[in-house]
Amino acid sequence: MSTDFDILDSLSCGTLPPICFSDIEYYKILKDTLIVFEVLPWQKSVIRKPLQTSKYYFFDVGVARSLQIRDKIKLSSPDLGEAFECWIAHELKSFLDYRSDGDELYYWRSTSQYEVDFIPSDALAIEAKT
Repeated sequence: MSTDFDILDSLSCGTLPPICFSDIEYYKILKDTLIVFEVLPWQKSVIRKPLQTSKYYFFDVGVARSLQIRDKIKLSSPDLGEAFECWIAHELKSFLDYRSDGDELYYWRSTSQYEVDFIPSDALAIEAKT
């Protein structure tokens, strides 16, 4: 009969068989625990072919920077643009969730790397710039 101590001890020694997850499963775990949220690619373009991959945003820019062991954001750094984009993503996601009419937040990027940061509806596109 194993105790909690035995299980924790075996975990720290690495004797349990490894669990293999694909990247999709890791992202699903992060989404299910509300650590990240997904912004889906907008697929309604007929003229230009969009990319098919989603974008993910951490629930908090500070946590993401801490996990990456990075310093505070300086006003003159390119990191400010990323943090601002993340803040706008949170505000738009919160607004769409509050409104609860079924609208999702999308983004669009072409194969030639042109990008629109956020598409909250078919009639509106938002580019976040600092």
